[in-house]
Amino acid sequence: MNIGKKIRMLRLNAHLTEQDLAIMVHVEPVTVVHWENGRMIPTENDIIALANAFHVSVDEIKGKKKVKLSGNPYKQKVRVGDALKGAIKGIIKLIIVFAIVGLLIYGIYMFLVHPEVFKLSKTRTITCTVKETTYKIDMTTLFNSDEIMTASGDKFLLDKIDLKKHPNFEDTYNLLEAKIIKEGGSCKKTG
Repeated sequence: MNIGKKIRMLRLNAHLTEQDLAIMVHVEPVTVVHWENGRMIPTENDIIALANAFHVSVDEIKGKKKVKLSGNPYKQKVRVGDALKGAIKGIIKLIIVFAIVGLLIYGIYMFLVHPEVFKLSKTRTITCTVKETTYKIDMTTLFNSDEIMTASGDKFLLDKIDLKKHPNFEDTYNLLEAKIIKEGGSCKKTG
């Protein structure tokens, strides 16, 4: 049996296509076709690669020894299956990396946009009394800063402040206190 017929027999026994074998021995699929048709003879390096791919000796490929077909004709399928498992593991690792990066980006977003989630903010309160009526507003500021993040409370006081012009807690308190004093009231701050 010539070398081309042996290659074809081993390939078919392993349930491989010409493309599969070409990938395994690092040649073009047309090269495998030429070997099997007898148009080309594999080089010594190709024969070694073929022997490794089919798990036979170089002598068996060259015809110096009788080829013993494996008791497991799906041996190569298992190897292809192992490659598929490796690809799936790689995809899973990639998904994990993307998930970690996504969580990091989300964490940074939350830290910058909603620092109160990380307890990096504090609530400060302004309580004002005008004509025996007490009004209160709560303002969330960055923990180590006077910058106002949010303000909520009685509309009476909220209407008297402009956080866009005065985003600083102390400035807002001083302006609000001056307005309330003009109306005959008083203010105090806590927090």
